[in-house]
Amino acid sequence: MARRGSNYFYLREFYNGVLPKPTVEYPRVFISHQKNDSEVASKIADYLVEAGVDIYFDQYDTTIDRSNPQSVVQAISYGINNCTHMLVVFSPNTLDSMWVPWEIGYAYTFPVTIGVLRIKGVPKSELPDYLKVVKVVSDIWDLNQFISNLTNTDGIHLLNEGRIKSYSDIYHPLSKYMDSI
Repeated sequence: MARRGSNYFYLREFYNGVLPKPTVEYPRVFISHQKNDSEVASKIADYLVEAGVDIYFDQYDTTIDRSNPQSVVQAISYGINNCTHMLVVFSPNTLDSMWVPWEIGYAYTFPVTIGVLRIKGVPKSELPDYLKVVKVVSDIWDLNQFISNLTNTDGIHLLNEGRIKSYSDIYHPLSKYMDSI
């Protein structure tokens, strides 16, 4: 049976707030995004979970008091501190974000591997310099490779188990948001 990933927030509740640290065998990905990109970030988070990847996605964290910046900072810090990877969802909206650069800067102080996922139609040349130095996930094929590397599972095996969808699938759940290849 294929392992399904979980959102860290729910795992934290399951373990009464004391969750084992992620490891190479059980990585966890922090999904960084600008608020206006919540729909695409949610689809990407769900895709990762279906692939068997544990995540922290703030939109699913009901403990955050979004009217209180301290609550937001605590949640983000807690999420990043308990992840092995960060995936920055990058769109033109990201350039207007105050939180995404803060999250990236904070992640650089921890042993968190940072990657950037470019949304459909955003050229690599539009990435800010601080994101040009990290792994770039440019399309669905790259995302599937990212998942394969993260889970240490062959992509064909992931496809056969139904944990990921082929980049050429016209009904791919991310085809509206990402290029296929």
